[in-house]
Amino acid sequence: MSNNNFKNIELSIQDPDENKFIVECIETFENEVLKKPLIILIWGPAKPSDSSDEYKVNLYNKRVAVKEYLKNLKHDVFFSEEIGEEAEKKLGYRPNPKIFEKIQIERADLAIMLRVSHGTIGEFHDFGNNPDYARKMYVFFDNRYKEGYTHLGADEIFVTHGGKLEEFSYPKDITECNLQDKISNHIRKVQEAIYISPYKKY
Repeated sequence: MSNNNFKNIELSIQDPDENKFIVECIETFENEVLKKPLIILIWGPAKPSDSSDEYKVNLYNKRVAVKEYLKNLKHDVFFSEEIGEEAEKKLGYRPNPKIFEKIQIERADLAIMLRVSHGTIGEFHDFGNNPDYARKMYVFFDNRYKEGYTHLGADEIFVTHGGKLEEFSYPKDITECNLQDKISNHIRKVQEAIYISPYKKY
């Protein structure tokens, strides 16, 4: 909602001073909360080498779509591997990804994960059991995979540490915009939480 829209709000309270106060409160909420840009990592599957693997292609394309969607909302959005590529150009070698991604999540506001690959499962186990990192993570997993060590063990610890865990149904949630809607709602909650109590940046 733009500021111009606020000026056209028909408020039930007609007193000019009270109207001004109400509009100022709404504008403050929009400008200082809802328009707060976040630094967001998107962890997920790499671009598949086999274009015939529909599952991998669709999940990677969803990851790209989420990135573009959030960039259009004026957030600063990154794939960790792209940051690694830029570091390699500057340093002359690729930094250890475990250490380099630790640096990234310490400085990010949010890490959104599509936990559908060996790499993302590794990232989840590296960072999801640390409360300082878990509280910044919003993890989606395929609801066909609810057995095994990660879901039955690590997920419980992750949620206890404040991580947000969400299952998705393939292909429906991936081919439609269901994930974007859930992510938008979560980002608003993060923006509100940061406004109330800005958390520690390492």
